[in-house]
Amino acid sequence: MLLISIIKLYTMKKINSVLLVLFFAFIMPANGQNLLKRVPKQYSFETGVVFTTKNTFGGENVIGSHLLFDYAWKLSGLHTDRGTYLSVPLGYQHYSAVNDLNKSYGVLIYGWTVRHELPLGGRFRPFVGYGLLFNQLRIGDVDGSVFGHETRFDAGCNYKLKGEFKLYLAASYSIARFPSLGTKSSDRFNRIALKIGVRFK
Repeated sequence: MLLISIIKLYTMKKINSVLLVLFFAFIMPANGQNLLKRVPKQYSFETGVVFTTKNTFGGENVIGSHLLFDYAWKLSGLHTDRGTYLSVPLGYQHYSAVNDLNKSYGVLIYGWTVRHELPLGGRFRPFVGYGLLFNQLRIGDVDGSVFGHETRFDAGCNYKLKGEFKLYLAASYSIARFPSLGTKSSDRFNRIALKIGVRFK
């Protein structure tokens, strides 16, 4: 009888454990989805002009155009007007050849950025940012592309418009390195960008 009781108790514990696991399996996804829905999101579109400060691919610095879309989640300040955002940007930069000796460049940009709004009131809201990005660079009529990593620093200011829209101006400095096998040094494509954009929820 004692052995049967022990077996029954062990079986009930296993059943309870399985039911508990199934309960959390059904409940947690719903809670996770509700949590994600409650986290404020922000969308940004920006354009601007970009200047290379170091270009080891063509030997000359060039001027290009910049276009980027950014999807961000608010990490802090959920109940205030300012906060810190984690974002996933997707952008493209194009540099035209200025003469027959120069080459044109195209750079696809994607990765992660963090943007922190500073605690100043009013319609103006300064911010600073930091990004770890990937670059896919194509050069003129050269076949293929080369991959590199970019570290970017941003500073700018939002201006609150009516409703949920914000206009912003920003400047950024990027350090991009393109390593390759068999060489000790990496190619560089560093640049400075001046940008204007709009944000909305």
